[in-house]
Amino acid sequence: MRSPTEPLCRELQTAAGELREGAAEELCEGGAVGSCTVAAPGNFLTSSIPASLGGMLNLRMLNLENNRLDGMIPGNLGNLTQMSILNIANNRLNGRIPNELGNMTQLRSFRIQKNNIQGLLPLSFRKLTQLQVLDVGENKLAGPIPDWIAILSSLKVLVMRYNKFKGKLPLQIGEMPLIQIIDLSSNLLCGEIPESYFNFSAMNSVQQKYFKFLGEDSSSYYIDNLNMIIKGKEREFTYILSSFTCIDLSHNRFRGHLPPVIGNLEGLMFLNLSMNTLSGPTPETLGNLGQLESLDLSLNFFQDKFHSRLVF
Repeated sequence: MRSPTEPLCRELQTAAGELREGAAEELCEGGAVGSCTVAAPGNFLTSSIPASLGGMLNLRMLNLENNRLDGMIPGNLGNLTQMSILNIANNRLNGRIPNELGNMTQLRSFRIQKNNIQGLLPLSFRKLTQLQVLDVGENKLAGPIPDWIAILSSLKVLVMRYNKFKGKLPLQIGEMPLIQIIDLSSNLLCGEIPESYFNFSAMNSVQQKYFKFLGEDSSSYYIDNLNMIIKGKEREFTYILSSFTCIDLSHNRFRGHLPPVIGNLEGLMFLNLSMNTLSGPTPETLGNLGQLESLDLSLNFFQDKFHSRLVF
């Protein structure tokens, strides 16, 4: 028999096609003792996200990915200050990211990829200092990539691919200590790639391949997944080892040379710089990348023709 103060994790699996208003509250009545998770991935849900979820103050995880949800993200989800995981990826959501979501200061994983979200990343997100995974890829977000992202010192995964971000890369992001996956591909980014982006400290050494998954949360049985373009094809990584590393800046408008410091990335596994206007010689220090499993430098203007077509 549980004591009334013992933490309690309850999980709601909704029936296929149903996201019944009030169903979740039956398990987590307005601030009841314990934590609650709502999980209904891949259930072909066709309604909008109920605004009533914003009243479930003990909600810790909301996972509604891979459904057919439409409408806008309710702003009152920002009331859920205990939330650590918000995954509403691969739906038909539109509108903007509500500023109120910046109040979810315990958030560890925020994933809204593959929707129709527009506008800018809210400035309020700079308060999400516990965030480890930020995936907003394949939406219609625009504007410059904000430099305040560098404040998110716990961030390990930054995915912003297939949007309409433009302008130069913020120098500060290249100095983030824990970044091990960064995918800014297929945007309108330009200018030279800062040297710090080829010197991420979390990729500078070979990591021990412990059997631990990135984004693993044992208390809610949740593990982050990731979609990436590898060797020209999209691959879904259902489980990502914590040692996985990747830089993808392909299909933008970057120019300039690759700096020799790129050879410091001895723990890097995937590098894609294709479809830019990079030029000059490719540095010999590329040979230091002994963990590299995939390299794509194609469709650039490097002096050595062999490397300009290099894909493996």
